[in-house]
Amino acid sequence: TKKKTLVRAGSKEHDTNKYFRRNDNMYFDGVVRIMGKIDVSKMKSLVEEIPESVWESDWRKNVNTNFYDSHSVWMKSMPFTKDKIFHAFDSSCTCQHDGFQQVYLDFQKQLENMLDGIVVRSCIIRLTSNNSVKRHIDGQHDIFRYCYRIIIPILTNSKSILKYDDYEFVLEEGIVYDTNPFLPHSTFNGGETNRYQAVIDVFPNT
Repeated sequence: TKKKTLVRAGSKEHDTNKYFRRNDNMYFDGVVRIMGKIDVSKMKSLVEEIPESVWESDWRKNVNTNFYDSHSVWMKSMPFTKDKIFHAFDSSCTCQHDGFQQVYLDFQKQLENMLDGIVVRSCIIRLTSNNSVKRHIDGQHDIFRYCYRIIIPILTNSKSILKYDDYEFVLEEGIVYDTNPFLPHSTFNGGETNRYQAVIDVFPNT
């Protein structure tokens, strides 16, 4: 068994392009690449103010055992993906504190400008201390071959790991990572604090 190598995401130490199933326009060498940096300072306070009842409303963790230990709050989803999940911008949302929606929309706009695209699906995922997301593949819909699958850590720690078969990544707060949704991966938060990250699909304008 090949030993996993801990590398900084975006480095040239990982090249698994033979596994890629993205279309040519979205292709890049490796499994993770850095697209830029974004201000997450306001988002940090946002995620910590979301009530526990909102996290517990996550539908996905109850029907998919891969995500049993994680919680998601969904901002936007595509109808055909059948995401019957709690949406943070619904009128019944108990996390509608002052500025919640505007902070997130400003954050989303920054990302759309950076990547010159449109957000088609987005959520914030919380992984509590000493918990994991089991090995899985994200790319269940063909449209993901044409989207950036973006991960942006909002609050994290040095023991929160993104794992692929041969590599383990420590992702940094505020860095915009494009990832390959078609490769098996898992995550583990070995730190003492919760890990919060935005997972966003962006369809490029060109």
